[in-house]
Amino acid sequence: MESSYIDLTDLHLEQPAPLTALLQELLARDTYNKFCIDCNRNESTHSNITYGTFVCSDCANIHLTYLGMDKSYVKPIFGEPWDNYQIKAIQLGGNKRLWEFFKQYEGLEQKNIQAKYSSGPAKFYRKKIAAQASGRPFDGKEPPKNTEEYIDRGL
Repeated sequence: MESSYIDLTDLHLEQPAPLTALLQELLARDTYNKFCIDCNRNESTHSNITYGTFVCSDCANIHLTYLGMDKSYVKPIFGEPWDNYQIKAIQLGGNKRLWEFFKQYEGLEQKNIQAKYSSGPAKFYRKKIAAQASGRPFDGKEPPKNTEEYIDRGL
C-alpha cells in the first residue's frame, strides 16, 4: 500500500519573478519601506505581515523571540512564495503608515519593539490591517491618543 505522506523538506518553492518585482518596487518607491521601521538604521530584509511593514533581520529576530508569530508574523522579503493575503497586507500597510499611526500615541513610534507592539494601539492596528487584507469590514474604534481624549470618551 502506497503512503500518501509527502516529504516537503526537499521541496524548494521559488518566488515568482512578478512577485519579486512587486516587492522590489514597494521597497524602492518609498524610503520608509527601504529601511527597518523599528531601528531606522538597517535596510529591510523581512516583512512583518501582521502590520504590513518592512524590518531588518535583527529586528525580525526580536519580533520572533519576544512577540511570537501570533503577534508578529515575520518572513523574508525575497526567496519565499507569498499568498494573496500577505501581498495585500503590505500593500495596505507600509512603514510610513504605521509610523504615522504610532506617532499619534505620545512617542509610541520610539519605544522598543516589545512595548510598541504589545500596546493597545498596535492591537487595534493589526486587527484593522487583518480585516482590510481579508476584505472584511472593520468597525473597531481607534484607541484614545492621550489622557485627555481618554477622559473625554468617558473610559
